Amino acid sequence: MQHVVLPLVVGIAEGLVLALIALGLVLTYGMMRIVNMAHGAFLMLSAYLIAVLLGHAWSESVLGYVLAAVIAIVIPTAIGMGLERTVYRRLYGRAHGSAFLAMFALMMVFQGAAQQIWGVSPLPVKVPSSLMTGYVRFLGVQLPDYYLMIIAIGVVAIAITAAVVYRTKIGLWTRAIAADREMSAVLGANVQLTFGLMFGLGSALAALAGILLAPINQVTISLGTDFILEAFAVVLIGGLGSMTGAVIAALVIGIVQSFLTIDYPPLSGYGIYLVMVIVLVFRPSGLFKTANAGLGAESV
Repeated sequence: MQHVVLPLVVGIAEGLVLALIALGLVLTYGMMRIVNMAHGAFLMLSAYLIAVLLGHAWSESVLGYVLAAVIAIVIPTAIGMGLERTVYRRLYGRAHGSAFLAMFALMMVFQGAAQQIWGVSPLPVKVPSSLMTGYVRFLGVQLPDYYLMIIAIGVVAIAITAAVVYRTKIGLWTRAIAADREMSAVLGANVQLTFGLMFGLGSALAALAGILLAPINQVTISLGTDFILEAFAVVLIGGLGSMTGAVIAALVIGIVQSFLTIDYPPLSGYGIYLVMVIVLVFRPSGLFKTANAGLGAESV
């Protein structure tokens, strides 16, 4: 059972983190039609912030860790909403190529700033030992508490995101704008407010992913670009604009890569590409598709 249960749990945890990143991309592309390459900057920034904050004595308790995590989410979210207001709004409606290059340049600016502030060496992340060394025994297998915590947080965050998009007025506006921006504005939707709030939500999801990834990955300036490329692949596999597809694709990729890492280490870095090739050969539009790649009703 050790070779089945443990990689399955680790794969689900890693898949949920990947889903958090991909959902932020789905929200921005679904409404704004912008391939937000700079999305990884918020992940990288939160990882650096949590690493720095956990270096203080007050953060050695679980309560201190939670406080540090909140700060590491709020700051990137605020920066993201500020950038949406000052930079991204100037790119709406432009050709995908120019917007993509602008986002890529913005990501490089963030990486350069991080390198100047924290250097090129990986930063250590001192998570409270009770979270990193504890475990739960299940079917004779020791499951690390930290991965179980990732699963719990990931499920809650995805559920909250779905509730916001599908059960609130701002979510209704979001889906309406994704389908027809001009008509939604005529019918009373506050397009600018919706863009800002949804961009903030996407930034918060990326920041949360960065906090969860920091203790189990090297915190370097490349962390954001490494995972944003995987998130783009998840969005393509799941279907452009499909939140359900993004979550399912991320879980599949996480589980596949986890098993490959244990059973076939030389192929562990290629799991995501194997899944992408197989899915897109038989389903060129991805696992799920939505009308006009928006955020509306999804179909298989």
